[in-house]
Amino acid sequence: MVLLEWRTTLRERQGALTGVLLVLVFGARFVIEFLKEPQEAFEAALPLDMGQLLSLPVVLIGVLLLSAAYFRSGASTAASKTAERSG
Repeated sequence: MVLLEWRTTLRERQGALTGVLLVLVFGARFVIEFLKEPQEAFEAALPLDMGQLLSLPVVLIGVLLLSAAYFRSGASTAASKTAERSG
């Protein structure tokens, strides 16, 4: 995460680093849950483990933060260029 902040422009986009962190951490948790044994009996009947089901919304939130940071950054850049032209 430190390298992403130092070497990319993600730090300039509000919410982008948080989105990357959520996607990486909970995406890894989703994958690791495939290797674990079910902890409770009811999990055997589920298509995914409870950890995977709980990780999916957080990964989705991370993707939404990344897309919002991308589109918000593009909109603010376009608005600033328009303001420079008119002013």
